[in-house]
Amino acid sequence: ASRDTGSTRIMASDSDVVRSRPLLDCLHFCPHCFVFNCGLCIESGPVACRVVNKKKSNDKKHSFFPCKHVGQCTKANCSCVKNGWHCTLLCCNGRKSNNFFKGCDCGPGGCRVEICPCLRADRECDPALCKNCGCGSGKGCGNDGMLMGRGLVEGEHVHVSQSSFPHMGNGLFTSINLDRHTYIGEYVGELITTDEFSRRRKSSYDKDRIHYAFDLSKELVIDATKYGNHLRFINHSEVSNCFVCAMFVGSRVRLGVYTEQYITAGQELFYDYGQFFRDLWGDDSKATEEK
Repeated sequence: ASRDTGSTRIMASDSDVVRSRPLLDCLHFCPHCFVFNCGLCIESGPVACRVVNKKKSNDKKHSFFPCKHVGQCTKANCSCVKNGWHCTLLCCNGRKSNNFFKGCDCGPGGCRVEICPCLRADRECDPALCKNCGCGSGKGCGNDGMLMGRGLVEGEHVHVSQSSFPHMGNGLFTSINLDRHTYIGEYVGELITTDEFSRRRKSSYDKDRIHYAFDLSKELVIDATKYGNHLRFINHSEVSNCFVCAMFVGSRVRLGVYTEQYITAGQELFYDYGQFFRDLWGDDSKATEEK
């Protein structure tokens, strides 16, 4: 995910691009109350759900750490409640917590639409919690891509090549047709603190005008500048065909890249880097809209 301007290349920080998974347009599903056909959806249509979800994503959370305290989980004593996380099996009260996430009760294949409680909460299904959907076993759950390592294999399903737009350097292309909401892979790299990332920016990144980083939380950053995978070559476009979603997998947050629409074989993959990138590049950041 980069941009070339002559001899310089830059990768904007993607902190404001990680957002909640877009809801299926065919479901009039409200992101406020998670019910069908609420007032917002009836009045504004399903597009309103995506707008609200995107705004929600700009608020980074504190990193998740299992809570340790005495008594039932409340906002006064539980770090999970304070920071907007559900408690897990690793927390002090485990399943007995009134803030515990119980998983889904979907049948095989039922986790492919946003009526799945796990998908609604931006969580992958957990074999320890979800007993009927087949997650972790390869038997039909569509919401366990990172858990099962099901990302598209570089060279077989996606490949790096010269971007289809000028001055963009390399880009990532799909070799096969991809359905909407297909899991492409996990954005990986070094997991570092925000302080360490600030040090790297001052010492080299700002000078070299290049980095491949996502803010994972208020304290942690995924830096794929030196260690990462092919997903870092996905370029920016405000007319995106992919999106990045921070998903709770097991007991930690991981970044998944998904298709936003049906994509035909041979097309380049794009996602919107967010307002930080547009502020940095101004009108020039809209170059990829010239189709």
